[in-house]
Amino acid sequence: MSLLKLKEQTCNAFAHAAYQIIDDEPIVVGTWCRCAYIGNDLWDVWLCSPLDLRSGLSKRRINSIRSRIAKISRRPGPYRELTGEGIYLAMPTDIFLRSRLALGIPKRRAVSPLSGTRFTTQTTEA
Repeated sequence: MSLLKLKEQTCNAFAHAAYQIIDDEPIVVGTWCRCAYIGNDLWDVWLCSPLDLRSGLSKRRINSIRSRIAKISRRPGPYRELTGEGIYLAMPTDIFLRSRLALGIPKRRAVSPLSGTRFTTQTTEA
């Protein structure tokens, strides 16, 4: 799967920097997670520290993320917890998109109406 198809699966809801290719696999990277699309509108969500995988997350941080996702949906998918990390296996896409804030995935910025009009006037004048 390419990054373009991954953006289509997420409705282009995340910032450009969130989409990355790591180990020849396109994934979505947040502050507290790495998420891979597995097909059939399902995601594997790995709760970890993406910048330093060896350090892991604290138990308190993992429980905080889990409780915020549980408030969004009662069935986020099967969950496994390891030391310093947690894994949601087969999280549905709609729950994944709604739990963006809890996972620390940056959202896509919208162009303001003022900037949009400035851009169109600049391109038509040039």
